[in-house]
Amino acid sequence: MAEGIGGEGRKPVFTVKNAIRVGLFWAAEYALLSLIEEAPRVVKWATLIFPLFGLATLQYENWLRSRHRDLFGITTTVLTISYLIVAGTFGYIYVPSKEATEVASAPGAQTTTRSQAPTQQPSTTAPQPKSRYSPAEKEDLKNAMRDISKVINDHDLLDKINEALVSWDRLSAPSGIPELSTRLDDLVGSISRLRTSLDYQDGIILKQYGSYSQEIKSVLDRPPNWQSDPVSGLHVVTNRFKESMPILVNASKCSDEKLFLWVRFNIGGQELKTAQKAFVDWITRTNQRIDNFRNSFL
Repeated sequence: MAEGIGGEGRKPVFTVKNAIRVGLFWAAEYALLSLIEEAPRVVKWATLIFPLFGLATLQYENWLRSRHRDLFGITTTVLTISYLIVAGTFGYIYVPSKEATEVASAPGAQTTTRSQAPTQQPSTTAPQPKSRYSPAEKEDLKNAMRDISKVINDHDLLDKINEALVSWDRLSAPSGIPELSTRLDDLVGSISRLRTSLDYQDGIILKQYGSYSQEIKSVLDRPPNWQSDPVSGLHVVTNRFKESMPILVNASKCSDEKLFLWVRFNIGGQELKTAQKAFVDWITRTNQRIDNFRNSFL
């Protein structure tokens, strides 16, 4: 019998059985990737390419061992570690956080990637509530507008966003990671309190002024999907930033300054800057809508 690449007596590589094996493998890969739709393209390509190399390695095991007794083990180890590095570095950064999943699964939510930031610009047009209010209703609405203004113009929250971004901008060595983590923890807490106040379903303000939900929602003008809502968008981006910190910690242990700086740049600071701008713009427009409402109806 002729000697093949894999050694004497080796069966042909391209058999029906092997074709079925590859087909089933690809089906499993497709099912896996469909479960992580938001995985970046590099992870999807890696999930396709590395297993193919692994399959080829298994197929030519005898041939590899004939070249060197440890070549098969070295090859499989390199492939496994390489895939884990790619999937771990890129995948963990971009896989949606628990908060993103919860918000995106709400009614009216749409799917998006991590890199997308709130895009819909809130309107500054005065809402169109009732044409007339009684003196008691006007007083209630004045109080509601005052409470909304107090919540959205919380300078402590804006300061915490700036502090987190300053810590991220200055981060050039692992010694700065604890400070950034602390800033992000504080920021997540502040944003959670903001959302608790302004939530359309269980928000403190809407519970207190439930009779004026139409007016309050018109003033807040928050889109139903989190990708376009500056408040929910800021919350999701900040949570993802915080949850990605272990990647930065692991990168700091590699004694590779370039890798550390690369991960630091892509860990979430840019997204937070974009979300900050959308949030500040929303505050400005909401203040305008409050003023328009007061001038027109109160």
